[in-house]
This record gives sequence, structure tokens and C-alpha cells, in this order.
Amino acid sequence: MRRRSSPTSCARDGTRVFFIQQGDEPATAHKLKWLAHISGGTYFRYNPQTQERAEMLAAVSAFAARGEEAVKAKGGEAATVLLEHLKQVPMPIIGEDERVMASRSSDS
Repeated sequence: MRRRSSPTSCARDGTRVFFIQQGDEPATAHKLKWLAHISGGTYFRYNPQTQERAEMLAAVSAFAARGEEAVKAKGGEAATVLLEHLKQVPMPIIGEDERVMASRSSDS
């Protein structure tokens, strides 16, 4: 049986998810930031006027292959931005046994 992935399961499994937005749609940014926050991932906006796509993807690839130290060694603007975002603290994970279900009360 295939296991469903969710933002909290990514965080629980130690999987870092990178949400990279090209464009400036506020509703999309809000959703991606929320997903990054609850998953322990990272959100950042890609600005084609100021950042090179290849540099940004190289920084993410360095992190995926060899971790934070590789990003530090790589250097550059994209590496600096990525390292800043990696410092963000994710929301705590709520396990299945810790969830509280609200009950409906009937007034009839």
C-alpha cells in the first residue's frame, strides 16, 4: 500500500522540501510559506531580475547532495539566501495520537 505524503510527514521523516516561487502572486506565496512552515521546509521567491536560476538550483543541489556545509562552501548570493531560509524553525509535529477532535453539541 502506498503511503500518502503530507507536510507533517515530510518533517517527521526529515525530508526538506524547497518551495521556490517565480512570480509575485500573494495568495500563492501565502500558501507556499505555510507549507514550508509546517513541513520544516524552505520557501523563497525566485526573482529573475536579480538572481540566476542556475545559481539558485546549484545551491539547492549542493544542499541535497552534501548538506549545509556544501552550501556554505559554495558561497554566492543564492547560497546565502538558502542558508538564511534553512535557519527557519518549523512548526512542531502533531502526531496522530495528539490530535484533538472537536465535538459538535446539539442544541435540540
